[in-house]
Amino acid sequence: MSHSPKSAQTSPLTFFNLAATALILLMAGLGIAYWLIANAKQETKLTPSTYAPPFVQKTLAGTRIQVPEAWLNRETQSGRQDVEFLDLKLMVQFEPGAQPSELSLHLAPPGTSQPSAILLDSVYALRFTSKQLTPPPPPPGLIGKPLRAEQGFQNETVWYDPISPRPFAAKCLDLGTSNNAANCLRTVQFSPRIMVTYQFNENELVHWRKFDETMQDYLSALGV
Repeated sequence: MSHSPKSAQTSPLTFFNLAATALILLMAGLGIAYWLIANAKQETKLTPSTYAPPFVQKTLAGTRIQVPEAWLNRETQSGRQDVEFLDLKLMVQFEPGAQPSELSLHLAPPGTSQPSAILLDSVYALRFTSKQLTPPPPPPGLIGKPLRAEQGFQNETVWYDPISPRPFAAKCLDLGTSNNAANCLRTVQFSPRIMVTYQFNENELVHWRKFDETMQDYLSALGV
């Protein structure tokens, strides 16, 4: 039995229908993918911490502090009002429109630690190596000096402002591939009764000129 030429060939209309169907499925898949990405970004969007109720009353070094409950670290969410120290976690926005960053704060009376600016001259400078960090590019205005690997200073670098008489200084630990770790410490005497140690990621050093000013807004709201 012979077949006619028409029955042996696929109709051009069939090819068109298949192509149109494939295009519709492709566009639908892309639409779903964009929707999933948009929702994922929306879910992970971080917002800066705000001074808002509910509040918890604490007394530290004779200073009454009213803390938003959301700022309290779990270790200090106890029923005691008089505390020897206070640990907080905040989402801080250093620049308008910038992604907020998580900072840990340790509030304690003077004498429990020394300000980083004092340690710069009395401790760190005596242990500087001859190296000066340039790659990756340091935050503009800061110098990075690695510390000698002795007395517990292995893999640590001090970043400081070499010009100011009251220099910004922070000590950072090299954690290798842990890019999101809070690997830097900076201690300041915020008031005659309160010392504050900030723990943050090294990436936040780019905001060093606004660092203390920004943190002062948060701490002043507490009544420190």
